[in-house]
This record gives sequence, structure tokens and C-alpha cells, in this order.
Amino acid sequence: MKKLLNIFVFACIISITQVNAQRNNLSDSERVKIVPYVPQQIENISLIVRNNLQSKLAQIVTRNGFAGSTGFTNRFIIVPNISVLTKEVVAGAPTRIALTLDVALFVGDGIDGTKYSSTNITVQGVGINETKAYISAIKNIKANNKEITNVLEDAKSRIIDYYDNNCNFIIADIEKYEDARELDKALGMAMSVPTVSKSCYKKAARKVKPIFEKIINTDCKELMKNAQIAWNKGEDYDAANEAAVFLRKIDPASSCYSDLERLVSDIKKELRKDENEIKDEIKENKEYKRKQAEKEWDFILQKQRDLTAYELKEIEAYKQVNIERAKNQKKTDIYNIKEWFR
Repeated sequence: MKKLLNIFVFACIISITQVNAQRNNLSDSERVKIVPYVPQQIENISLIVRNNLQSKLAQIVTRNGFAGSTGFTNRFIIVPNISVLTKEVVAGAPTRIALTLDVALFVGDGIDGTKYSSTNITVQGVGINETKAYISAIKNIKANNKEITNVLEDAKSRIIDYYDNNCNFIIADIEKYEDARELDKALGMAMSVPTVSKSCYKKAARKVKPIFEKIINTDCKELMKNAQIAWNKGEDYDAANEAAVFLRKIDPASSCYSDLERLVSDIKKELRKDENEIKDEIKENKEYKRKQAEKEWDFILQKQRDLTAYELKEIEAYKQVNIERAKNQKKTDIYNIKEWFR
């Protein structure tokens, strides 16, 4: 396990070299993430229109290479605003609504309220009602529109400048959250630094391993506690399966993984105790349940034997942990974008 953790930090540090070797295949924009955000300031549109607008923004950032979950840190955002330029009723059976919309797009730092770039495009849509007309117009926003591409490219350079010029503050914030045991936030911030900001990325990458260790070790202790409680309830096959729910979530690289192996060993011994006094019909059923339970332990222990299968994928593992943990957290981003609409 110590060897695996050393490989983790080594992979973080040398990844800069690996990225440089791949520059011919990857553009800078692929390493800068911009998150779609549809604010409440857009009034008089239905929920379905809002959702279509959110999906269109996601399509735009994906098409232009800026998509990707940043986990807990969604600092840089693309924000729309819509104004109705014309609204007409088109005669016919049925009558239709025709809308001409001015769609403003803003990209910037939503946390400190700095707008980096913006553009306006005009689109039209027709539908049997106003909602359908809005959706039709939104579909006509092209992800490869030159003005939109330029806005994103302009914002990209500003985002890179942000990391280059504020790296010391970013690292200080990471350390502050780590010291306060806000480990998920610290990991998210460390993982959010794009590789294209080479110097800052290298500094942030060095922070990832110790934070990751603290997270999986804290989780391991809690999961082991719950597994032991589950097992102690009955020390039978049902209790064993309940304990397995917690045990399979423990990371093999965590410091208390040996406690998992000890508990698994104890459970397997208990499951194999003499059953001679059990009636044949019960014994047959219990033997089946014993075999099923033992499969759970074999599955858990297999995680350790499979460690070498992902030793070269540590960075992606960190990212996945960050993203999965972020999904389970309540979103707390409060964006300061009121001035963007003026």
C-alpha cells in the first residue's frame, strides 16, 4: 500500500511532463473547464425552457472543448440572458407563435463577479405556443457559432491568467480547508487547477496525495465502525451481508485496510463454524447462504489483489473520487453576476 501511495504522488508530479508530451494532441481549452449556469434573473421562461437552455449551454462547452466536471469548484461559468425582440402570432390552423430572441452569453469568474467576455446573437423560433417557440429558437443557437467560440477563447486566456497570478492564494486556501478538515473542498480546489497553468498545477498536485489520504482514511474508520456494528448485530449470514455493504466501499489504499482484512477473516471463520446440529433442510439453505456470503468476502479481498490494475491511473482516480463526492454534497456556489446584465 505504501508503494501505491508513493506511485500516486509520483504520478501527480510527473504528469506535467506527460502533458507536455501530449501537447500536439490536446489544446489548452481542453484543460480549462467552464460550467453552464442559468440564473434566476432570466424571467418569464418556463422550467422546460430553462432546462433546454441549460442543455444548450452544456452542448456549447462540450463542442468547444471546455466541458468537464470540476467537482466541488465551479468557479468559471457561462451565463445566458434572453430578451424578446419580437413576438408575432402566425395565422393558420393551428395558430403559431413566432419569436425573435436576443441571446446574450457571458463568461467569467462567477465567484468574484469578474466578467471576462460576452456576445449577443439573434435567433428565431416558431411553435404552437410560446414555450415551443422558445425551444425552437434555442435549438437554433449553434454551438460552433464563431462569436460564441471567440467568447470562450477570450475567457480561456483570462482563466489561465487567474491561476498563474493567484496561485499562492489558491494554495493557501487549499491548506486552510485542509486544516479545517473540509477535505472535500480542499481536494476539489486542488483538482480544479488546470494543467495548462503548469506552475500552479504542479504546486496543487503536490497537495492532492495528503488530502486524498486523509479522506480515504477518515472514510475507512467510519465504514469499519459501521461494518463492525452491522456484524455485531447478529454474527450470522444476514449480518455478514449487511457488513459487506460498508466493507466494499473501503479504499484498498487506506491505512485501516488491514482492519478490514481482520474483520473479514473473523466473519469467514464464524460462517464456517460447525453446523452439525442444524436440521438437514435448514442446513442446506444455510450452506447456500454461507457460500453467497463468502463470495462477498472474496469480492472484497479481490480489490487488494487487483491494485496493480490501476496503479497507473491515480490522477483519474483522484478526479473520480472528487466528482463522486461532489455529487453527494449540496451545491453552495453563490454567484456574484448581477452586474453582468447591466
